[in-house]
Amino acid sequence: MGLLKTSLRTIGKRRSRAALTIICITIGVAVFAGANVGADGVENSYITQLLSTFGDVDLTISNSSNPLYSIQYNQSLLNQLLNIPHVEAAAPRITMFQTFWFNGTGNNTLLLVGIDKISDNFFGTVTPVELIEQLQGNNCIINQVAADMFNLTHGENIGLYNPVLGVNESVHILGIVVFQGKFSIEKSTPLIVLNIEFIQGLFHSENQATEIVLKIDSYRNIETVINRLRNIYGDKFNYYSQKLEALDKSESNILVLRGALNIFSILALIVTFVLIIVVMLMNISERKRDLGIMRSIGASNRQIFSYVIVETLLYGLIGSSIGTFAGILLSTYMLDFLGAAISTVTTLGELSIILNPLTLITCFSTGMFIVLLAGNIPSIAATRITILETFRPRMKGVTRINLVKKTFILGILLLISGSLILYLLGGGMMLTGNFTPILLSTTLITAGLIVFFNSSLYYVSKGFSTVFKPLLKESKAIIERYIARNRTRTTFTFTMVAIGIVFVIFFSSLAATFTATFSTMIRVFTGSDIKIHVNPSINYNFSSELLTIPGVQAVTPSYESLCTITGEDFKIALIFIDPESFLDVYPRIITASGPVIEEAFNILKSNNKTIILAKKAADLLNLTVGDNITLNVKNINGSIMPIDFNIIALVEQFYGYPQYMFNIQAFGDIYGAYISISQLQELAGTSNVEVFFIKVQPSLDQIQVKNDLEHILTPRFESLTLISAKEWENQISSIVESFSNVVYFFVGFSFIVAAIGIGIIMIVAVSERKREIGILKAMGMNRTQVLKLVIGEAVIITLIGLTVGIGGGLYIWFLFLNRIASTSSNLFFELPFIIPVDIIVYMSVAGIIIALVASAYPAYRATKLEIVDALRRD
Repeated sequence: MGLLKTSLRTIGKRRSRAALTIICITIGVAVFAGANVGADGVENSYITQLLSTFGDVDLTISNSSNPLYSIQYNQSLLNQLLNIPHVEAAAPRITMFQTFWFNGTGNNTLLLVGIDKISDNFFGTVTPVELIEQLQGNNCIINQVAADMFNLTHGENIGLYNPVLGVNESVHILGIVVFQGKFSIEKSTPLIVLNIEFIQGLFHSENQATEIVLKIDSYRNIETVINRLRNIYGDKFNYYSQKLEALDKSESNILVLRGALNIFSILALIVTFVLIIVVMLMNISERKRDLGIMRSIGASNRQIFSYVIVETLLYGLIGSSIGTFAGILLSTYMLDFLGAAISTVTTLGELSIILNPLTLITCFSTGMFIVLLAGNIPSIAATRITILETFRPRMKGVTRINLVKKTFILGILLLISGSLILYLLGGGMMLTGNFTPILLSTTLITAGLIVFFNSSLYYVSKGFSTVFKPLLKESKAIIERYIARNRTRTTFTFTMVAIGIVFVIFFSSLAATFTATFSTMIRVFTGSDIKIHVNPSINYNFSSELLTIPGVQAVTPSYESLCTITGEDFKIALIFIDPESFLDVYPRIITASGPVIEEAFNILKSNNKTIILAKKAADLLNLTVGDNITLNVKNINGSIMPIDFNIIALVEQFYGYPQYMFNIQAFGDIYGAYISISQLQELAGTSNVEVFFIKVQPSLDQIQVKNDLEHILTPRFESLTLISAKEWENQISSIVESFSNVVYFFVGFSFIVAAIGIGIIMIVAVSERKREIGILKAMGMNRTQVLKLVIGEAVIITLIGLTVGIGGGLYIWFLFLNRIASTSSNLFFELPFIIPVDIIVYMSVAGIIIALVASAYPAYRATKLEIVDALRRD
């Protein structure tokens, strides 16, 4: 109790400093709490959206010996299932994809569903609801997808005919309905739903179903129910939950999101951690006489330690309490940023604040832990102060050379350790969503740079002060001495600035690099500014007509034909192009082997039966430039001709046909080859094409030109698809910008804490140097020079922090980029190392502004000091 009173009295004497310290703790905890409460809101919305996607069926039971058909069921089995804990409903169903003839057309594939309208009533509703009561006999209901796809209407009788199944029945459509929560596939699949007894009679399968569906009280209990069913029925049934499978897959996404939010939100806590250490160390420095008196009257190390730590914990208790509740309010804005960012990549429901008591307790506890951890350092420092030192203080001198050398070596070791961790683990683990290696290596590298700059602080400050010598003038030497002699305080101060900058530069470099890479990939996918697919096909000379449309600078046609190679298990796609116009649309093709692309295209144009082949295909076939290859070419009539082609060049990229470059498994083992379109009629039996690549005039808006083309061409074709590279690039930029805003939102709070910290430190620095400032004024230093003295010190320390942050961020990104390139063999493009110059400029300007604002008040106080008052105070 005595320690508590003493701490409260000490805080009361330094109200302004205590209030600012508490504000910093509040900001740090509020950002952390806001991120976690926001993450809870996103998780809840994501899970809610996911669960609604899969309807009200939580678990499906099928025949283990034949999952397709069927389960023999009766009311006794349904009652057994209903008696299992957490099971709310059970219903038999028949679901099967079938092809029927109706309305005079065949090959109508749809999902035939049979339900028991009583037991299935627990699995969602039907709109309009009265139709479900009429679902008996040969009456059926359909969804809008079936109505649109097969041109069906309510009240219509249709004959279902399938000679293979022996089905020839007429059914009556009661209406077109919306199944709310009944079937997860309702939105995309054509459904015809009948009474289960009718379908059982149709297929002579009384009391049989393809599956039994269960509704469970909570998705968290699905696994429990499955285990219970296995204990009762063993391997008699298969148990499958589409919801559980989807939730398992989404769990890693949620963990990655939460981990990323915590990494960025904890920046403010780290800065707060540093600030607490600095403030408490300065408090101890000011109270050396008090501590000496406590020592002289018998205070033990434990009592001294408790005295400092209790004061720190009081700061933490107030700041963490206010910060936790402030985080709830902040989460509202957090959800706005997160919603805007996440909506660019996936669909979310309405985001709302979720107050999870465990989350709030965790946030409060984290704040207190950070405060307790930070308070230990000054508390231990206080226990080492001796009585003699407190009553006979000495002027602080320059750090000894041995300590500087040791600090220098420690900084190098930390840099090497962080670099090794990032290089050995960072790339692959980061790509899988594990942020631990990148966080650990970033911490070690940043710490190494901080320690390294600490060891060379005098020379670094001398370098920066020399740059500003015309402004600092007489204050230059004094600033250098202040910075070098107050090494610990200076280091902690520029650390607060550097921490946020490191992450900003790293993320900005990552964003710039991947934006540039995706831009290149998009150009390969589209093959041009605009790619047009038309149906029906049209003569490739249609290019000349497209050239007359305003905004179109160049056009080239293209046609694709798959060929086989005798004895080989992969195909070659002949890509017919116009050698004269293709390079006008996309001039950046580079040959991997053979003549330059311009010469190769000239050969294509002047020599029949020549091709430019994919290098991967040539490598697999042990072919090179000048060799012949025999392709089995299939023309439009279906006849196949073996034709010899001469390989004139090899290339890696096929613009507009990326599947032949990437050889993605979904497309099969297919490789590309360019051939002149002049041979199209001879080889393919047609002069018509479906694809045109367009280059837009540079001064015009590509998206507007695309819209104009769509407006002009739509009336001429049954089907028209236009792909705009610029639209894709804008989408990628929008995604990057949205997530960048989230990062900057978090880092902004760490800058606020850093600004307050710099202000506190400079206020204390001015207070400690009153006698020195008084002496300087007595020697003739005017107010402007005193102003430069304080502001110059703050600016130089901030510039050191900016240097550490910018250098550390670029270095970490460079290592990480090289690690990705060395561990990811499936990268289709080289990832360039891009320096985000604009962000560096913004951060530098912001840092200097922070230094000026934070030091303005301390500098003003210093200029107002009267010589007599400054020299009179002890």
